[in-house]
Amino acid sequence: SYFPNSDIDVVSDGIDFAGRRVWKMSLGNTLSEADIFENCREQNYILLGWGEDVDFVGCNDRNAVFDKCKVEGLADKLTDYVVSSVNLFVNAMSVGDLVVISDGNRKFRGIAEINGDYHLLPAQERDQYRQCRPVKWLKVYEPSRPREELFKRAISQMTLYELRPTTLDMNKLARLLAPSAEAQSSNDAYVLIIDEIN
Repeated sequence: SYFPNSDIDVVSDGIDFAGRRVWKMSLGNTLSEADIFENCREQNYILLGWGEDVDFVGCNDRNAVFDKCKVEGLADKLTDYVVSSVNLFVNAMSVGDLVVISDGNRKFRGIAEINGDYHLLPAQERDQYRQCRPVKWLKVYEPSRPREELFKRAISQMTLYELRPTTLDMNKLARLLAPSAEAQSSNDAYVLIIDEIN
């Protein structure tokens, strides 16, 4: 983890940042594939568009992912982005890690916690974006929030990468995941007394 000695220890629902990695991920093209994000929210998963319909279960390292990609005609070199993204999604991301879902490179629209292992969705469920990790959605924003509310600097358009301390503000992340004052006070009743109306 890039945040091993974070000043933030625990946030809402007992979320402890120790040992967790935090990832930035895009869920489809925000202009033409908006349905992917909605589908992910409804089904409690995140989907990777790279890797097509290839099942990477059992590919336990980057070389194994590359070998599978090469056999399937998806990559020619170990450095091809399909190999990198699939390897991160299948092998580097772990249960308990947090994922910030971007909306372009100036906003973010959700924060999720990975709560299951990688698997390939069945063809009858989806014909594209079948690489899957189950998640618990911690926050979803409508409308999306400006990147300045979470990030120290610009975020990349790259589909998937780990967020570093130079990019992600952990104090802001902790505040976003903490129980909000609005949520806590939403059940409070208020009485408004107007005195001496003329």
